[in-house]
Amino acid sequence: MFVSACMIVKDEEPSIGVALDSLHGLVDEIVVVDTGSTDKTVDILKSHGANVIEGGDRMHKGAMRNLAQEYTSEDADWIVFLDGDEELEDAAGLRTYLETTPAEAIYLTAIRHHGNGAAGSQQQQMRCWRKGLVAYKYRAHEVPECTNGRPLKTAYTEYAFHNRPRQREGGQQYTLDRLLLDVQEHPTAARPLFYLGRQWYYMKRWRKARDVLEQYVNDFPAGWDAADAYYYLSHCYQHEGEIGEAITALYKAVALRPRRRDFWGRLGTIYYNRESYDLAAAMLCAALEMHPPTTGYRMPEWYGAHIQDLLARCYWKLGEMEVGQIHAEKAVELEPDNKRLIDNLAFFETGGGD
Repeated sequence: MFVSACMIVKDEEPSIGVALDSLHGLVDEIVVVDTGSTDKTVDILKSHGANVIEGGDRMHKGAMRNLAQEYTSEDADWIVFLDGDEELEDAAGLRTYLETTPAEAIYLTAIRHHGNGAAGSQQQQMRCWRKGLVAYKYRAHEVPECTNGRPLKTAYTEYAFHNRPRQREGGQQYTLDRLLLDVQEHPTAARPLFYLGRQWYYMKRWRKARDVLEQYVNDFPAGWDAADAYYYLSHCYQHEGEIGEAITALYKAVALRPRRRDFWGRLGTIYYNRESYDLAAAMLCAALEMHPPTTGYRMPEWYGAHIQDLLARCYWKLGEMEVGQIHAEKAVELEPDNKRLIDNLAFFETGGGD
């Protein structure tokens, strides 16, 4: 079995060595398209034996990923994609898995880290497939698609990689510029339109985000990202002071994806802030019934102490101290070193007194 790792990079000197080292035990070659590095990225790549193609088009990530695949060995059986700011777990274990699996494409767990190093959202991403079956589409938020028009035999695995993105000057605008081109080049496609709306949201351009996301849910009401579009729309409405519209958007998100804990949790938060503590408690209790997803996004803040803490405060406001104490205890169990949660529990234990 021959495994080829592919990358596209630009100025990854602080992290590229870690990424390359994490591939040891899995790959037989590394092929990298560099899109204009001005630091020592290319030198580091070559010192690790990578085949580096320089002069890549930074404005088209999908095409550059496909270019990297084109330069892999004729002997390659599997393609694995990793970014320069990522680190693969258990490379040798993944290789053993590839040797026996009947699948044609493999999903790995992507664990995104915040700037302070703490783990954030998780999702499954297709990053590994048999050579010749998959190509990327779009300039930004590029997606791997089967090239022969039939469904791939896929497998979801517990193999994971860590993504530790760095803040880059002009990064938000760079993503926006590519998304604008994608929407222009694919005017009837759902994916670029959704990500354009989300990018405006990330840039806190609430009106821009609202306009694009409303267009998305109108044009693609059954789209895979429609629930998330309503979720982002709820934030836009709230920032514009339209709380009723924000709540309506969240109910639409829940209707489309009723197992998403973050949607229920967001509803509970809004109701709590509106002092509708009975409704807030109902929504937060519903959120607790939702198990972590095996695919798609998993937002860690909704699987820790936050919901229990908010529920404790709801029941305090409702005068149900015994129930509130139960949730305060669960919050401390989840975050035993959190002084605020410890103090809250003491408040319930003393019956709300000093």
